[in-house]
Amino acid sequence: VHFIPPTVSRQEVVEFMQQVGPLTTLIYPTHCAQAPLVSAMCKYSSEESARRATIVLSSCELLGGKPVYVRLADYWPFGDVTSASRNGLDVDGDKT
Repeated sequence: VHFIPPTVSRQEVVEFMQQVGPLTTLIYPTHCAQAPLVSAMCKYSSEESARRATIVLSSCELLGGKPVYVRLADYWPFGDVTSASRNGLDVDGDKT
């Protein structure tokens, strides 16, 4: 998910993304000032939900920001997903 307004919380991203299906993981990294980056990666419980998210949620506004861009995880602009997930949180708020 790209172009998330910087004021949007992790929980608000979860609620937005779960409109098309249940999430198992959300990686919403922060930079050194602890402010969230404008991108997040989430994992759905099914591939069907993930594909539906790219169609249904792309171009939707998230809390008054500009339209977000949702794409499949074959592209992640912040390097290795494994290392990014060390700084991420799962949907329940536990460290991944």
